Parts: sequence; C-alpha cells; structure tokens
Amino acid sequence: MTAEFHGVAAHAGIAPEMGRSAIAAAAAAVAAMKLGRIDAVTTANIGLINGGSALNVVPERCRIEGEVRSHDAAQLAAHTAHLIDAVELAAGVAGIDVEVTVRDAFTGFCLDDDALPVRIACAALRELGRPPRIAASGGGSDVNVYNAGGLPSVNLSVGTELVHTPDEYLPVERLADAYRLLHALLRAAAATTE
Repeated sequence: MTAEFHGVAAHAGIAPEMGRSAIAAAAAAVAAMKLGRIDAVTTANIGLINGGSALNVVPERCRIEGEVRSHDAAQLAAHTAHLIDAVELAAGVAGIDVEVTVRDAFTGFCLDDDALPVRIACAALRELGRPPRIAASGGGSDVNVYNAGGLPSVNLSVGTELVHTPDEYLPVERLADAYRLLHALLRAAAATTE
C-alpha cells in the first residue's frame, strides 16, 4: 500500500497556521494502525515514510509505504482495509487530500506434503541426515511467483541468521550445508519418477 498525502505548504516560522502538514497527517495515520504481528498468520508494516522539503516549511507532501501479509485471504483484505481507513481518517481530520494505491506484490501458496517439489526436498534432506520440517513462512520470494504461474516450487531455508537486520549473516558451515543440499536435491530429482 502506498499513501500520498497532499497538504498545504506554508512558512513554518511566519505563518504555520496557513499550512496543513502532510507529515503530521501521515504520522497520525501510522499511529492509528495495528502493525507488527496481527495474528498467527498475518503481519503488517509501514516500512517507508518520506516527506517535506525544508525545515522551515510546513510539509506539503508525504508518502508512506507499507504492506500486509497473511495466509488467510479474508484477514488480508480486512487488515488492508484497516490501514486504508487509518490513512483516510487521518487525512480527513487534517483537512488534506490523500491518494491510496494498493497492489498485490505476490500471492501465497500451499503445497500438499506429497507434491513433487516437497517430496524431492524431503528426500534430499533425509539423505543428508536432516529431518525435514515443513512450515508456513511469512516471507516472499521468486517461489511465490513460480507457484502463481503454475510451477510448483518450495523455499528451502539455508540458515541465514538475523534476517533483514544490519547484523544479517550466514554461518560458513550453513553455506557448506547449502552446497551439499543442492547436490542432494539434484540426486533426488534425478531419482524421482513422479
């Protein structure tokens, strides 16, 4: 979701009452939103905010960008509506205009345990002495696109730690495991008769 707030610029030191702050409206909208882990299958985040032009100008423009992810289509729609309502209410209270754009970046997927890519991945992990653990994820990747396009695929974790933080890392031993897993996947795929 992207929301573009359109306020009214004014000199902040001479006539601030003549302006309507797009940043203040955006901040009020974000403050009213339920963000983080919403329930067991839904998360929401505002990840970007940008606005203003100078320290001494009531900001005419502000843009926020966020997302909702859910394994439940109804919850996805409901929480997206909640974010839009917060944006529209804050803009209305501030007396400014807002343009909201919502787009689907990717869709979720669910494969049966007996789906071919799941069976191949499980066989490769077992060959390496690693018990497979099938779990839902809140992440998004190329695999979402492949599945949406009719190419059943799975994501395999390679052991990255502290994902999407400044301290993200992959231990060297996990990188070596990923190399061994790739070879085991190729062997398992070659041995599969469907």
